[in-house]
Amino acid sequence: MAFFPPQSFFPWMQCLLPSGFTPSRVFDDGVRDNPMVELLDRPLWEKFSEIGTEMVITKNGRRIFPAFRVKISGLNKNCKYYLLMDLVSPSSCRYKFLRGKWLQAGNADPELPPRPFFHPDSPATGEHWMGKGANFSKMKLTNNMTDNNGFMILNSMHKYLPRLHIMRCDDNSQPIYSTLKTFCFNETAFIAVTAYQNTQVTELKIEENPFAKGFRKDGNGKREKKRHREDETTEAENETVPLKKCFKSDDIEEEEEEEDSPRIPPELMAQWQLALFSTFGAPFFKKFDSMVTPAPSKLKKSGFDVLDLLSRP
Repeated sequence: MAFFPPQSFFPWMQCLLPSGFTPSRVFDDGVRDNPMVELLDRPLWEKFSEIGTEMVITKNGRRIFPAFRVKISGLNKNCKYYLLMDLVSPSSCRYKFLRGKWLQAGNADPELPPRPFFHPDSPATGEHWMGKGANFSKMKLTNNMTDNNGFMILNSMHKYLPRLHIMRCDDNSQPIYSTLKTFCFNETAFIAVTAYQNTQVTELKIEENPFAKGFRKDGNGKREKKRHREDETTEAENETVPLKKCFKSDDIEEEEEEEDSPRIPPELMAQWQLALFSTFGAPFFKKFDSMVTPAPSKLKKSGFDVLDLLSRP
């Protein structure tokens, strides 16, 4: 896990913020806390990370698996906090999957400013967050650059790293920006794709995702059989989730009734984007480039490969 303390980005922002931006949102309110975050399902994330995590992006939005879930401690139980997430590119390259490996394939495409996804419970008391934790399963990924549904807009064949932000707010639910704390977990980095490239990723998602049991050879995995024996009620509820009738590797994510992403006032969204974009810079993430093998300058092959369509000209 990497933790980032708040930085002094406010002087740079003053001329850009709306007139309603009051000092109470900037200066510390005197409350003392020490937010700490623990990634849940870490062993599962590590499994995917070892083979190269992929997340499918679609025009209509697709949820991620594993879901980003955390346990939170160190908050003031009586104060309210915002929890939000954004996805940043930890690399200056785009990638392609070739011969069983992810290889660098030229410079990254231009990125839109990170769009923050506010947890639907925000703002909530520290007691709420510490007791319930936070699950960002409702966050969706899209490659639609004109999306207005609040989905996370990503470029295909690019690497991304989730960042979790915790910020206290005042009695009027106005965020106190000086309390911003950010947490990252390297094992949650992934490459956005329009269809899975690595068959190992497909197989692991089918095996581990309880909503993908319809894609298994026996129609039901060991985990679901054990769950059925232990709790028939829970299993019955899961059975109501619609599954695709035919196999398609990029349709194995969780399928639930569609819900709109939390609607955030434009003023607050703009403030968050300015704050987050000016606090963190790309140079910090350059170390992630070493995790991927550079593509050879010349590849010996014959004929035309569909992978040619996935690389930059």
